[in-house]
Amino acid sequence: MADSTINLGAKVQPQYKRWGLPAWLVFICVVTFTVLLSAGAVIYKNAPPIPDKIVSSQQEIILTHDQIEHGQITYLGRGGQHIGSIWGHGSYLAPDWTADVLHRWGLATAGVLYNNDRTFSQEDLEALSDVERATLQARVQQEFKINRYAEDVDTLTLSPAQTKGLEQVFADYHELLSNGSAIHSIPRGWFKDESEIHDVTAFLTWTAWSASANRPNAPFSYTANFPHDDLIGNNAPGQFVIWSIVSVIVLIAGIAGFIFIYLTQEDADEIQVVESRPSIRIATPSQKATTLFFGVAMALFCVQILMGMVTAHYAVEGEGFYGVPIQDYLPYAASRTWHLQLAVFWIATCWLAAGLYFAPPLVSLNIGVGG
Repeated sequence: MADSTINLGAKVQPQYKRWGLPAWLVFICVVTFTVLLSAGAVIYKNAPPIPDKIVSSQQEIILTHDQIEHGQITYLGRGGQHIGSIWGHGSYLAPDWTADVLHRWGLATAGVLYNNDRTFSQEDLEALSDVERATLQARVQQEFKINRYAEDVDTLTLSPAQTKGLEQVFADYHELLSNGSAIHSIPRGWFKDESEIHDVTAFLTWTAWSASANRPNAPFSYTANFPHDDLIGNNAPGQFVIWSIVSVIVLIAGIAGFIFIYLTQEDADEIQVVESRPSIRIATPSQKATTLFFGVAMALFCVQILMGMVTAHYAVEGEGFYGVPIQDYLPYAASRTWHLQLAVFWIATCWLAAGLYFAPPLVSLNIGVGG
């Protein structure tokens, strides 16, 4: 006969409830968004200043805060981010505006320092002997790396060589922004108003200054020496290269950790056997209605492909489409915008259709299991 006596002295092992996937998801979201918001606050706090005015060494006003801000608004309003990029943010059809202005400015300044010729070119620089070129580059780097922004009076002072070199940048960009460039798909007459051309160039000049001048008490610029330019002395700091590698390692480790947690959270007791059901089911009315959704999504997808073809062709033929002056009706900025927006439209349509299509089988499955 079995002993039915209860052993009151037996110790019951405590049961610890492990975190489920929803709890891990909330935890990961809290951690990641905390890091994201904290980094955003630091970036905002340490953003490069827009001086109230930029002056020459003789205190002559060259640019103002209002001109720089108006230039930024005009640049964005005319689709500048679709044609070029600022600090690497935007389209790469045209060169990065910051890199282009910075190098043009550096060459013009080098010419002023070398022989007082602001039309100094890259070919002229490479024609110098190694000693002359290294000496000139060192002088140019000193011109650009020294931060002459005075926070107390909110004024940026340019050196005499920088001031004269900047005149060449404004002359070049007046030609570029008004007449355009077929090679870079910059439309002719992109900017017609003289004040707009001036202010957009002022904005691009400010981005070039902030990309070259060292931060206060730091050996690198406001953009961590981006974009790269040997003439100016913009080379990637070693600490940023190391942290870039570390960030990739942390990303891979985070993905591996999430997969490990997912696999260890699997509980065999929660697996339920699904009853056998017919392999062929008759579509419900709501499932039949998704035909229209998927048809619309396919049509949007085809139009997106067409816009992508036009957008890609602009990189080869900047002023048309196989000889057709399509830029008069569908400029690059418009075709690229629609190419991106149509992806949002057809993906959202497919999400709605998928929800309508898979809802009836899931509902019937839950009813069958519950019954």
